[in-house]
Amino acid sequence: MNDTDDMNVLKDANMNDRSYSDLTFEIYRSTSSINLETDYKYNTTSDQDCAIGVNINKNNFVVNGNGHTIDCDNKARAFNITGKNVEINNLIIKNGLYQEGSAISSTENLKLNNVTFINCKGNGKDDFNVGAVVTTESELTVNNCKFINTSGHDGASISAYFSDVKVVNSTFISSSDKIIKGQIFLSGSNATVEGSSFLNTTSRYATAIFARNEESVTISNTKFKNLHANKTAGAIATTLIDRISITDSEFDNVTSANNGGAIFIDSNRNKKKTIISKITHTVFNNCYSGFGGAILQLGGNLSYH
Repeated sequence: MNDTDDMNVLKDANMNDRSYSDLTFEIYRSTSSINLETDYKYNTTSDQDCAIGVNINKNNFVVNGNGHTIDCDNKARAFNITGKNVEINNLIIKNGLYQEGSAISSTENLKLNNVTFINCKGNGKDDFNVGAVVTTESELTVNNCKFINTSGHDGASISAYFSDVKVVNSTFISSSDKIIKGQIFLSGSNATVEGSSFLNTTSRYATAIFARNEESVTISNTKFKNLHANKTAGAIATTLIDRISITDSEFDNVTSANNGGAIFIDSNRNKKKTIISKITHTVFNNCYSGFGGAILQLGGNLSYH
């Protein structure tokens, strides 16, 4: 092996071990987009200032992952996004660990296309232990994404506060025993879920979607399969929201121990408004609970066709 070969080996080794600091610098040098050409991994020695996540503060910025991986190494978050209208495509994020948004935190409009989240976990306490992706006062679009073995108290995969969320053709599945309020947690947020699947997950409440505090939830062409809540709402729970609509969907083997085998809707807490619930062309198969085998609604108006 000559000197040139030695240099090539060192170059290849470095390319296979790029750090958060490297990615931060590459984003800094980019103008409107970045095309990843290698994987990145959190480095305890060099990346301590990036534990909150690689910062994206540029507006209208696109990250093309090209199938590469960001490994947070169970020590950090992947991205902290403060730039407006950021888009992330074709990327794998794994082993994220942070109290709020173990993979991504965003306070501006964000689009995720074909992004896979694996083993991303919230590690905060109570309300600060939230999903892989957390969004606040913004718009979040999740298209053709996968959330695998994510965990968090208030939302294992997505936690939205005063935001508008759209989920399309995405899959949620987790073997974690640390989920308390669903794969998706909504507070004061609107959500639309289309053509997605919630599979093989257990939580304390509302294994798929937990929504509270006004606004609306619209679900269509979505499958809920092999879900169990140790307490209430095998798949979906709402409280104090304005409207919920479920169309052309399927609940299969969805159960809870106490109330609402598949769906629990609590309208009684809202003394000012009457919740409107509409369920159309939707199938419930092998759903059961201690009270309300498929659906339990307290107050409000329920329409089922």
